[in-house]
Amino acid sequence: MEAHFHVSHDSDDEAPCKEKKDDVDNPEIADFEKAISLTGYGKYNYLLLLTAMIGTIGHQCDLNGVSFLLPSAECDLHLTQRDKGLLNAVIYIGMISSAFMWGFLSDTFGRRIPITVAYFIDAILNICSSFAQSFWVLLVIKFCTGFVICGPVSMVKAYLAEFHGQSSRAKVMMCTGVFASSANVIIPGLAWIIIPQPWSWELFGGYIVYNSWRVYVLVCAMPSLLAAFLMTFFLESPKFLMAVGRNEQAIDVLRSVYRINTGRDAQTYPIKVLIHRKMSIIEETPSKMIANKSILSVLKQGFAKIKPLFKLPLLPKILLVFIIQFGTLFGLSTLRQWLPQIFATMQEYTHIQESMNVSIVGVSLCDMLEYTRFQNTTEVRLEGTGHCSVTMVRVARRPCGIHWRNPRYHTSSVLNTHAVKQLEMN
Repeated sequence: MEAHFHVSHDSDDEAPCKEKKDDVDNPEIADFEKAISLTGYGKYNYLLLLTAMIGTIGHQCDLNGVSFLLPSAECDLHLTQRDKGLLNAVIYIGMISSAFMWGFLSDTFGRRIPITVAYFIDAILNICSSFAQSFWVLLVIKFCTGFVICGPVSMVKAYLAEFHGQSSRAKVMMCTGVFASSANVIIPGLAWIIIPQPWSWELFGGYIVYNSWRVYVLVCAMPSLLAAFLMTFFLESPKFLMAVGRNEQAIDVLRSVYRINTGRDAQTYPIKVLIHRKMSIIEETPSKMIANKSILSVLKQGFAKIKPLFKLPLLPKILLVFIIQFGTLFGLSTLRQWLPQIFATMQEYTHIQESMNVSIVGVSLCDMLEYTRFQNTTEVRLEGTGHCSVTMVRVARRPCGIHWRNPRYHTSSVLNTHAVKQLEMN
């Protein structure tokens, strides 16, 4: 027997749960999948995808943008190779430290508000980082950036999925991968255009010299700021609202999406009653949870939701997911984070040797890296060579983004014609 909720239009209180035998035959009763499919696919979905694309560019700027500014920021901030490694890693440390917190916030307060707030804070932190005058200040800000941006990185995907039915959900998830890969083409392009510029402004009586790499960091903050602004115009996830028993509001959201997508009056939306296919409904809304319980109790309830992940039967599956994700990111990110520095090192070594009329024939990459490391450690700079690298060769990383984007695009096409289960590992 299935349980459903009748929605009362006279009150915002949760409708009582009743059992009926004719749920399937009643055209005004539907579960989430049927209800979301009847809203159609139109303007709302396209605008949501556009906003997700802008937000994805924003968090990709956080994850990958640092590697492009390091060769140029080296002189201003007196960075060693160790410092550069820490700056590349600290964002991921911040993400790891806040991952479970964002999952709890997402399931407690919904999707839209945490995403909006996180993008706004991320933009402010990035703007502040463009004024950083020391390695330690930049390191702390980048840790905070990673701590904050971890939320939108995962929540945007859930938010997108919960506004799409089964027929388009897999394709939309692949689109988020395309957005990320496209961002990996855009970010090096921005670095290539902005960082080599001879821009320099003295601020606060010369205390801050605002040059091109700082402008690059400022520009990288704009996608997150724009995404935060655009998110204010969207609605809360109807699936989340159903999960916390707020079916009245879920119906209103579905009606609004239906009106925007179809151009018809919201009252013509055919579904009047939402039902749950599974009896796993959270009885308390987030506001009631906080009002009726202490913060400690709320945190304990949050950890109680996480504990099943580390117990049978979920533990083997979650470990498999962790291993796959770790291996994928380890292979993808390790070299990618250092490519701009490697290219800058090659350019600097070539420039130094040519200025000394020394041939570089037969010199390996290891020789170049070792020579540059020695110079950095002993702070030896030959006259005329101690410059900040603004090499144009770093644009060579752009084809990598193009190659990553193409498989994701073709995968989304395959998902439209084949069952999703055929692509999953059982």
